[in-house]
Amino acid sequence: MRRSRPDLVLALLLTTLLAVPGCGEESSAGSDARTGGDGAGGGDGAGAGGSWTDPSSGLTWQTGTWATDVNAAQAIAYCDGLVLADHDDWRLPSISELRTLLRGCPETVAGGACPETDECPGVGSDCYDGDACMGCESLKGPGEGGCYWPPEMTGLCDWYWSATPSDDPVGYTCFVHFGEAHLSHDMDQNGGAVHHALCVR
Repeated sequence: MRRSRPDLVLALLLTTLLAVPGCGEESSAGSDARTGGDGAGGGDGAGAGGSWTDPSSGLTWQTGTWATDVNAAQAIAYCDGLVLADHDDWRLPSISELRTLLRGCPETVAGGACPETDECPGVGSDCYDGDACMGCESLKGPGEGGCYWPPEMTGLCDWYWSATPSDDPVGYTCFVHFGEAHLSHDMDQNGGAVHHALCVR
């Protein structure tokens, strides 16, 4: 017996629906990291991630998510607006806090010979030692890809802003390059340079 045209159409529709995997089901994948507006979300690196608490400092760090190519003001705004792992009290770390993440480079780890800290953040003063703050050989750290941070951390092995402005020269902000464990400063005025933002709580 021949099927009528409506029967054939219905059969084709059912076959198509059954062939689509997960059709009608909600995806469990998604971002648990959200940021505020004003461009604070950064570039392609902004997205889903997690967090990790460093037992040596007690600080909880954002992992696997970051804001890329943001200036210093945008980095602060990104962390202030971040909601991650059911917390909204994230902030951009100070230079002393950011240094607590460094591993494997004795002169620039927290307490190392490099004198740059929250209390002493200037390049043009005794607070900066160009040799001691220069860091170590590129990508030879203990972290993934040779980053100079703990193996538990994930993200771009690159430049990250701190929230600490330089007092000499004015108009610059301190940062850490985790690919070389290097500490320095970059311009934050008139839009300023662009680096990455990694948040802490």
